[in-house]
Amino acid sequence: DERTEAVFASLRQQASDIVKDIARISHYLRPSVLQSMGLPTALQTLCEKSRDPNGMNVVFTQNGEVPEHVPWHCSIALYRVAQEALRNALTHSGSEEVIIDLTTTASELVVTIGDDGRGFDLEQTSAGLGLSGMAGRMRDIHGTLRIESVPGIGTTVTAAVSLQVTAGTTKDSAAR
Repeated sequence: DERTEAVFASLRQQASDIVKDIARISHYLRPSVLQSMGLPTALQTLCEKSRDPNGMNVVFTQNGEVPEHVPWHCSIALYRVAQEALRNALTHSGSEEVIIDLTTTASELVVTIGDDGRGFDLEQTSAGLGLSGMAGRMRDIHGTLRIESVPGIGTTVTAAVSLQVTAGTTKDSAAR
């Protein structure tokens, strides 16, 4: 009857929505571009997807070549820090531009996210889930996280991991 058909149509739509949500969550947990193309391309893509045609510009820069075999746990941690810092800048900074910079030095891999927006007083701000999550991710990979912010001047988040941590890793473990 019609009522049963309507119920089944609704159930089909709910099932379809659930499948889409699972795919979205899965992609969020393990971004395919990060896994297949590496950290520089993943950060570039994050910037491109975050650009707002009516507001804030998000720019990616890269200095130096990223080693070929960066372990997955280092790549995902640096990516998540950039993602969270960018989200914070988009939401709170009021800046016209956010710059995500990936720099490789002789000794470390560094991701810097900076804006020239509102900034905040580090002494007056409690470490919410975003800030504590970034710190925890960097602690887990034996990296460092530095947050510098001045009210009215802007915020810079710097996440770094030693290339010694990434040395000696096989290609297989870099993909994990």
